[in-house]
Amino acid sequence: MRDKTLVEVVRKLLLALPFAAVAATPTVAKELVIPPVAYTKIVTHAATPNGFIPKGWRLQSRAAGDLNGDGLEDVALVLHDADPKNVLDNRGNIGPDSFDTNPSILVVAFASRGGGYDLVLESHTLAARPIYPNGQDPLDPNGEQPGGIAIKRGTFQVTLGYFSSAGGWSMGRDTFTFRFRDKACELIGYDSIDIERNSGSDEEVSSDYLSHRMKSTSSNVSSDRPAKIVTKTLPARPLLTIERVGDGLEFDPKQ
Repeated sequence: MRDKTLVEVVRKLLLALPFAAVAATPTVAKELVIPPVAYTKIVTHAATPNGFIPKGWRLQSRAAGDLNGDGLEDVALVLHDADPKNVLDNRGNIGPDSFDTNPSILVVAFASRGGGYDLVLESHTLAARPIYPNGQDPLDPNGEQPGGIAIKRGTFQVTLGYFSSAGGWSMGRDTFTFRFRDKACELIGYDSIDIERNSGSDEEVSSDYLSHRMKSTSSNVSSDRPAKIVTKTLPARPLLTIERVGDGLEFDPKQ
């Protein structure tokens, strides 16, 4: 089913194309230098979910639910660095005047019957660090294309939103569905929607790596033609772990 909310957003954006085209090629006043960052190690056990938040970091979002079938409520967290040195002066360039390049870490911890929580996942690759001021934070639940995390039916879901205020027409969301098995976080599903604001074309992709099926739906918000639907069988291969997926916004489900 097409995302009606996203379609309405695109219709409004198409009406503003003359203004967007002007904004897409601004003059860059100065070059931004992204400072290096060292990722903080997360503790392996904490009495409460907040115990996994390192000093100088903040909790961006949280989800709870049973991920390993033991009846206990596990937690997933998005932690965001709050180092002021990584907030850059971007005045005169495209994007906001203040550009936050601080990274995020995805954390998952299982509840322990003995009390507290045990760390099972620490990842900063799926949601890459922001380096382009004209793009949104992919994990921002309040972004133009909302991102975030969820725990649903025993799976861990990560949604990465993308939107460029200049220099690109694409916007949409990629959702990765993982399961935990044999101490690994395995990708079992991928769903995305991508819309080109200049043409109004959109494509939805849904991949189920357990049934080895992929469905692609292509259409155009400005056309009354029926959507083109293509299904295919995916080759049977070992499931990718979250580490092997790499940068989620660079992931290609058709490869």
